[in-house]
Amino acid sequence: MTHRQLSFTGLILSLILCSGVAVAQQDSPPADNSSPANAPLRQKALDLLKTLAGETGALQSAENRARMRSNIAGSLWTHDERAARRLIASVEADIQAELQSYQTEPNDPLRLQVFLHLRMDTVERIAKHDAESALAFFKATDPGSDERLPHGVLEA
Repeated sequence: MTHRQLSFTGLILSLILCSGVAVAQQDSPPADNSSPANAPLRQKALDLLKTLAGETGALQSAENRARMRSNIAGSLWTHDERAARRLIASVEADIQAELQSYQTEPNDPLRLQVFLHLRMDTVERIAKHDAESALAFFKATDPGSDERLPHGVLEA
């Protein structure tokens, strides 16, 4: 791994660990996030999400890249819809590439199932904001004919 990849991985792990600690320490109901006092913190969080979105290209695993981009797009949508849509387009491309790869050379059905699950998670994220775009994403990432897919993979 390069220094940049290690730094990116460390940043993600830090965010995950710190968010768990922050949630565990919360005794009272969350404060109103729309208050002016929270604006600088909210902007820092958005900037961090945008930075993370830009760094996802360094991830070697298509699954990790697509999942991170899908999660970040869901979080960014209400603040920067254009950036979220760009991320969704790259998730769509990763899923299409994986489905195409499986159609030409069937290999790991479990990996295919992971991408199909990611596909549905992403459709649900998009549908919260734009039902037409969710349907377009769903159609664009259609796995194709059932005859090339392993038995039961679509039911899971």
